[in-house]
Amino acid sequence: MAATTTKTDSEIKADRDKRLKELEKATTDWADKETTRLKNEVSYLKDILQGRTGAKRLANQNVSDASELVVTEISQFLTG
Repeated sequence: MAATTTKTDSEIKADRDKRLKELEKATTDWADKETTRLKNEVSYLKDILQGRTGAKRLANQNVSDASELVVTEISQFLTG
């Protein structure tokens, strides 16, 4: 016959406290990893946005340069 052991209230509390500590550690580890992941994603998306803004800036500069070149060419044509 197997002897059944009954845990005392203090043993039950100790087991519960141990599980709560493990849960707290797991939650903290997960939160740290998730925070790092989200910060990396924000950084990545900011880089993409900055790249897009840079492309827009480049396109605007090309239009400006082309307009200036056309004005110069027309002026030279008209003045002979």
